[in-house]
Amino acid sequence: MSDDRQPADGSREGRRFTAYLATAALGRTGVEAMTPALLLAALTLGRPPLDGVLLVAAATASAALGGPFAGAVLDQVRRPALAYAGVLCLTCGGLALLGRLMTFAPLPPLMAVAAVIGIGHPMLSGALTAQLARILPAWRLPRALSLDVAVFSVAGMAGPALAGLGVTFTAEGQLLLVGAPFALALLPLGGMRLPRRAAGRGAGWPAIGSGLRAMVADRVLREVTVLTSFTAFAQAGLVVAAPLLSVALTGGLRWTGVLLVTLAAGNLVVSVVTARWPLRGRPEVVVRASAVAYAALLCLLGLVKGPPLTLVVMFLAGTVTAPLFTGLFRTRFERSPLHVQSGVFGTGAGLRSFSFACGAATLGVVAQYGVVWCLLAAGLAQLAGLALGLLTHAPWRPAPPPREPGVAQDEAPVPGPAGAL
Repeated sequence: MSDDRQPADGSREGRRFTAYLATAALGRTGVEAMTPALLLAALTLGRPPLDGVLLVAAATASAALGGPFAGAVLDQVRRPALAYAGVLCLTCGGLALLGRLMTFAPLPPLMAVAAVIGIGHPMLSGALTAQLARILPAWRLPRALSLDVAVFSVAGMAGPALAGLGVTFTAEGQLLLVGAPFALALLPLGGMRLPRRAAGRGAGWPAIGSGLRAMVADRVLREVTVLTSFTAFAQAGLVVAAPLLSVALTGGLRWTGVLLVTLAAGNLVVSVVTARWPLRGRPEVVVRASAVAYAALLCLLGLVKGPPLTLVVMFLAGTVTAPLFTGLFRTRFERSPLHVQSGVFGTGAGLRSFSFACGAATLGVVAQYGVVWCLLAAGLAQLAGLALGLLTHAPWRPAPPPREPGVAQDEAPVPGPAGAL
C-alpha cells in the first residue's frame, strides 16, 4: 500500500474502532446494570428477595450455556452487524416485557424471559472482542485490546450506578432505564462496518462446538482458558467479600461500593497505560505472572488491617487483572483461526460466567466462616487454576493459523511483535 493511502486508511480504522468502543461500552454497561436492576425491581414490587436472585440466576445460566451458540452464530452469519442489532433489540424489548410481567406474572415465565435475555450477553462481551480482528489490522490489536479491557472496567462501574439511579422509579421504569444503553448501542453499531462473511460457509449445528474444539486442540489456549476460568471463580469471592470487608472496616455496608470502584479503577488505570505502552513478551507468560500476583493480593487482602491498606491492596488487585485479560485476549487472537474466533471468545465468555456463578456459590458458603477464609480460598483457587493450566502447557510454537479463502493478509488474526504500534 502506498504512503498516501495510509493516513486515509488509518482515519477510517480509527472511526470504526471508536464506533466499536461506543457500542461495547453501552452494551456492556447494560449487561452490568441488569443484575442489580433485577434485584431492585423485585424488591420494589414487594416480591420475595429470592425472586430477584432466581431471575439473575436464569440470565446468568443462559449466558453461560449460550456462549458457544452466540459465537457460532457470529462465525456463520453473513451479516454480523444484523445479528448484533437483533440481540440489542431482543435485550431491550425483553427487559421492557419483563418489567411489565413482573407486576402480575408468576415466577416461572419471568425466569423464561430472563433466560432469553441472557443468551445474547456473550455476544456483547467476549464475542464482540473477537470482531476487532475484522475491523483493525493485526499490528493495532495490542493497543486495541488494552482499551477493550478498559471498557469492561468502565462498564463495571457505570452499570451498577445506572441501576442505582432507578431506585425511585417503578419496577417497569427501572428495567426500561437499564434497557436504554442497549437501544443507544444501535446508533454506533453501524459505524463499526463489520465485513460480510463469504456465502456458503454455514456449517449448521456442528459449528456450535467449533470454539470449544479450537480451545481444546491448542495447548496454550487450553492453559489460559483453564487459568482464567479459575480467575473468574476467584473474582466472585472478591465480590462476595466486599460487603464483609466493609462491615469489618466501618461497621456498615457503606464502603462496599467504594471497595468495588477502587478495584475497577485499578484495572482501568493500567488498561489505559498499557494501551499507550503495551506489555512485551508472550501473552501466556503475562497471564501466568498476573495470576500469581492476583492470588498473592487476594491472600494479602484478607490479612491487612485498616481502610488505607485495604484500599491500596484492592487497587493493586485491579491493576493485575488488566494485563491478565489483555494477555488472554491476545492469546485467543494468536492461537485460533479467524473463522472460529467468535466461537472461541463466546465459549470463553460462557465458561467465565459459569465459573463466576460457581465461585459466588462456593465462596459465599466459605464466607460464613469469616472474610479472611473467603479471600484465602479465592487466592488458593487462583493458584489451583494456574497449576491445572500448566499441566496442559507445551512450548510455544508460533504456527500460523488456517486462513479463510480470500482473507486478506491485513485481516489476519495474528498480531505482529508485541508492542509494535
